[in-house]
Amino acid sequence: MKLQTARQGRNEGPMEFAGRCKELAQRVMSKVNNPIAKLIIRENAARMCVARFVTSLSWVVGCQVRYAHPKSLREAVNLALAMDEAEKKERRNQTCYTGSDESAGQLPRSPGNSRRGRNNSEKNS
Repeated sequence: MKLQTARQGRNEGPMEFAGRCKELAQRVMSKVNNPIAKLIIRENAARMCVARFVTSLSWVVGCQVRYAHPKSLREAVNLALAMDEAEKKERRNQTCYTGSDESAGQLPRSPGNSRRGRNNSEKNS
C-alpha cells in the first residue's frame, strides 16, 4: 500500500495508524548519498506522513485534528489520541443513560412525589 492512499482501518486506533503511516513514509525515502537531497526527501516524507495521517483519520476525531493544524506527526497523534478517548468516553456516557428518565430530560421522582406517597397522604387527610 502506498502512503498516498493509506486510510485508517475500521478497528485501527490512531496510534496503530500513525505507525503504519510512518512506515509507509520511510519507504518513500530513497537511499541518496547527497546529504542535502536526503534532508529534502526526509522533510517531504515527514510532511506527507502528517498530511496523510490527518486527512485519513475517521469520524469526529479526524475533523478535530484537522482543525488544529498539527505541525508534526507526534502532535497529530497526541491530538488524535485525546480526541479518540474523549469520543469513546462520550459514547460510554450516552449508552449509560439510554432508555432512562434522565435521557429524556426528566428528573427521577423523589419518594415524596411518588403516586403511592400521594395516595397515602390523601387517605390520611
